[in-house]
Amino acid sequence: MTVANGAVASPAPGSAPAPNAVLGAGLFTAGASCFATSHTIVRLGTVDVPAIEMSFLRFLSAAVLMAPMALRQRGAVMRTRQLPFNMLNGTLNATGSLTLIYAVIELPVAFVTALTFTVPLFTTILAILLLGERVSLTRGLATLLGFAGALIVLRPDTGAVSWAALLPLAGALQIAAGLLLTKRLTRTESSLTISLHTTLWSLVVMAVACPFVWVTPTWQALAVGVAIGVTGTVGLFLWARAMSYADASLLAPFDYARLPVASLLAYIAYGEVPGLWTWIGGAVIIGATAWLARRESQAERRRRNASQG
Repeated sequence: MTVANGAVASPAPGSAPAPNAVLGAGLFTAGASCFATSHTIVRLGTVDVPAIEMSFLRFLSAAVLMAPMALRQRGAVMRTRQLPFNMLNGTLNATGSLTLIYAVIELPVAFVTALTFTVPLFTTILAILLLGERVSLTRGLATLLGFAGALIVLRPDTGAVSWAALLPLAGALQIAAGLLLTKRLTRTESSLTISLHTTLWSLVVMAVACPFVWVTPTWQALAVGVAIGVTGTVGLFLWARAMSYADASLLAPFDYARLPVASLLAYIAYGEVPGLWTWIGGAVIIGATAWLARRESQAERRRRNASQG
């Protein structure tokens, strides 16, 4: 299970290509589709091995893919001034991803996907509680609207909400905490350094836990572990490339392609058909986070113009 945590490699200064919004949107949508694929197929691997072992295989394959980048720079890119925070970020990424794997095992894929769109909402709440950020009325209303969408998906009024239904929200909360840490790390670390450390420490966390549940993996489990590692890593780099062609604020709404793609793949793989309330609640969450992203982009543009003026 992969949810992008924002630590993607950026092009080297001076090497950015000419702006191309259409190409950027296409690459970003392709990246979102990679994440949706990783999200959906993970259940196929957990038929034969525990979720912790599947998570270990996912991070191991991702680490193997990313190792050449570290070796090409003779390890210089791994140097960090904030090792404890990188370790904590990797731990949150590992536990958040594992929580979402458990969610996909227990719940319909579209249901889980819709609730993962609450990550920006949790990021706002944590920024208020942990960083003391002041929130405008508009931002506060967008956050409340998004969580109302989550309630529509969960439908607590039916009395059918189980502990498993809260797993996607628990995973989203951990990913949001990781995003705040990533924001702190970007003050002194390159995005490539953050990506490599996040993958490395996620792998370490799963490697520590894995011996307690290890079973010899089948070929299918190995294939799925490699596939989710590859699709997640390719998705990150497609997003990084997309951001070299267009602004993040323009690209962010294309992340919502994950919901229809995951729904289609889940229908093909498992015969799952999303319920009406999943689509309605997902639409409310998407609308709220898109509104939030737009307002934040406008605020950032005003701050930038004020500093230049």
